[in-house]
Amino acid sequence: MKLDMHYYGVYALARMAGMNSSAAKVIAYASQYVDDAVSVEERINPVGGRLESEVTAHHAGQIQNLNTAAQRKVWVPFHFMPGGKGENLMEWLVCEKDGTLVREMLDHHLEVARTVDFGLELIGIAAHVYADTFSHWGFSGVSSPLNAVDAPSINVIRATPGTRNYLKEKEKSFFRKYNPWTPVWEDIQEIVAGTFAEEVTSALGHGAVLTYPDLPYLNWSFRYDYNDSDKRERRSNPGDFSEGCEKLYHFFCRFSERLKGREQPHMDFEERRGVIQGILETQTGTAERCELWVNAISSGELFASTNMDRELPEYDAKRWDRQRDGFEFLKNPSNITGKQVFHFYQAAALHRFYLLRELLPEKGIILT
Repeated sequence: MKLDMHYYGVYALARMAGMNSSAAKVIAYASQYVDDAVSVEERINPVGGRLESEVTAHHAGQIQNLNTAAQRKVWVPFHFMPGGKGENLMEWLVCEKDGTLVREMLDHHLEVARTVDFGLELIGIAAHVYADTFSHWGFSGVSSPLNAVDAPSINVIRATPGTRNYLKEKEKSFFRKYNPWTPVWEDIQEIVAGTFAEEVTSALGHGAVLTYPDLPYLNWSFRYDYNDSDKRERRSNPGDFSEGCEKLYHFFCRFSERLKGREQPHMDFEERRGVIQGILETQTGTAERCELWVNAISSGELFASTNMDRELPEYDAKRWDRQRDGFEFLKNPSNITGKQVFHFYQAAALHRFYLLRELLPEKGIILT
């Protein structure tokens, strides 16, 4: 999923679940920041102290994506929650939509969040991981032959001409970015885009199908390479994303009920399903989808909005980056413990440790 869901959608669903705007904003920021904490950053305070970031993602072009250790410590725990089904490790690592393991993770984090100062950030990270299972299912967070796709089989269904042009431009952009010495894209068959994407991403995640799983409006189909039959995998992203929104809403309701003094009446999801579905199915770019969420939030279509909702700040990862960068200028280094970015690092470290050292090993999945 992208910014529109991980930040604006998460904020709206958290507010619908009864959380106040301040809590919902922190959760939404943490949810999206998972995609933006992409590099190891170290800050030294001259008074004493050292702060190191927690990496929770890598951008598509980063060489770390090819590092198997980085895949196990970043993509698996934060973006491709394993389903734990099958007969071997590669099968166990395939992400499952709303699977048993991710629900066990949610239960764990709900309990922990009540006892720590970084509870909101932990819930935001959990929301990101959970949401991604509704778009990343069927792929895994490691380089695997099970992620390989028969490129010519990829087919987009019921897309508008504008959407088809957008997807074509995304293919061109991807190919030129990673193969810039190729001067004429139009002379290259469409098949090359999918094949090259798979090779350059080393069959990691859903790289072989580019960003198709992350577009909420897309209906499409494809065939896996490992499947010798003509069976097609058919994906209805609007249906998957709608299910994800409903499940996230119920997760937030459970958390809201644990927030003493913060809980507000839950909105009825079913009564607002049409508004949410309309946003998901609108075939636009990410920026336009963000605006649709903002309009639904500020207009009161999803919940009784306040001035804070109508003034919801545009997401900017640099807000938390600046908190990290300011560590070296603090007169008292311990003041960093009250900053949201430090809480995020605490939550990310706990989440990674829990998945890789507790939950997955309990199921026989040893990655680190």
